[in-house]
Amino acid sequence: MIQIIETERLIIREFNMRDIDSLSIILLDQEVMKYSFRHINSLNDIESYIENCLNNYKKYGFGQWAVINKKNSQLIGICGLNSGFNDDNLLIHVNYRFAKTYWGLGFASEALASIINYAQVVKKIKILYALVEPDNIKSASIALNLGFQYQKETIYRGRKLVYYKKACKANS
Repeated sequence: MIQIIETERLIIREFNMRDIDSLSIILLDQEVMKYSFRHINSLNDIESYIENCLNNYKKYGFGQWAVINKKNSQLIGICGLNSGFNDDNLLIHVNYRFAKTYWGLGFASEALASIINYAQVVKKIKILYALVEPDNIKSASIALNLGFQYQKETIYRGRKLVYYKKACKANS
């Protein structure tokens, strides 16, 4: 397992096939996946999801990573970087999902802040996006609190999305 980031409470690492059962608690929960474009309905879908993550690590050098609670060594979420297109322009956007028992405890903000720093410092990404459905107030709030700014509202894959943009600061 390749560790990407360590924070005060979290380890963020690459996924592997041993994560299927732990990941099912997150990805098979309809409430957790309410705002997701990805439809996960089975353990086979989760295996395909992990294979996609592994391919993205090789192709882009980033992707969705496993978020591990250091206190109990449990996989509690997903957080990472995705590539996508906006009006034919490549963009990199942040993404996350957490098991419901970990909602409201600051884990999403902690993980996302570390991903932003990683994108800026390690991957030298200059601009990041957060793509949030208008009804997802909590995710919009997290994005705004971490310095993302409203850019526009648009339709993406048939769903209304708000694009938030963050210019990463240059490091000396």
